[in-house]
Amino acid sequence: MYDLENEPSECIGFLPKPGCGKAPQDAGERGGALQYLVFAIMIAGLTIVGIAITRSVKKSRPTN
Repeated sequence: MYDLENEPSECIGFLPKPGCGKAPQDAGERGGALQYLVFAIMIAGLTIVGIAITRSVKKSRPTN
């Protein structure tokens, strides 16, 4: 009935346990390739914003 390695009663709890659940079958599922792609895009976006802020601060500093 369930596609699990363990009994379903062993998998009930607040934190996910090893062997409970199933591997992603589709790229859009939790733990699939698209989830990792979105994470990489978010990190790249934050990096670009950080670089832009750093350049702006360095440019606005008065030179003595």
